[in-house]
Amino acid sequence: MGPISTSRSLPQIAEPKQHISRKGVARRQIHVAIDLLYAGEYPCALTLALAAERQLRTARASFVYRELRDLMLPEGVKSFNTARTWLRNEIPLAQEIDLFELDVVVALLRATTLFTIIVGQTTEPIEAFVRWTRERGLLKASRRARPPLMREEDQAGRLEASDGP
Repeated sequence: MGPISTSRSLPQIAEPKQHISRKGVARRQIHVAIDLLYAGEYPCALTLALAAERQLRTARASFVYRELRDLMLPEGVKSFNTARTWLRNEIPLAQEIDLFELDVVVALLRATTLFTIIVGQTTEPIEAFVRWTRERGLLKASRRARPPLMREEDQAGRLEASDGP
């Protein structure tokens, strides 16, 4: 089996098309997940946040999760793990679960933290989301002057809110 080609052509009927990077896909997924969270659409927001996290997964992810877990409320981590497991496993279609706002917040914190650290930049919607979580008391208080989701060297680099590649 040969290498996977990322460039392919399809018949003319497949137009229009979009050219986008994995970074761009993750950014779009995060921005839409944030909007869906604010709108109260928890299942869709959670699914998109988890998809963005998968786009960004690297060897550094486990380090990021350990750091982030220290900032989150323990009950949020436990509830998130239950919701994530329920979404990932083959569960009978009739089975139901309660999804909480906090489940989505934890998923988005994981995705936005990975995005900020791995891409090395942030966006205005991500920064607004972090402020929103702090205002609602969803993050533990931090003694740091900078936001916990941004490294000092990342504060200078910011992506515009556009969804380009």
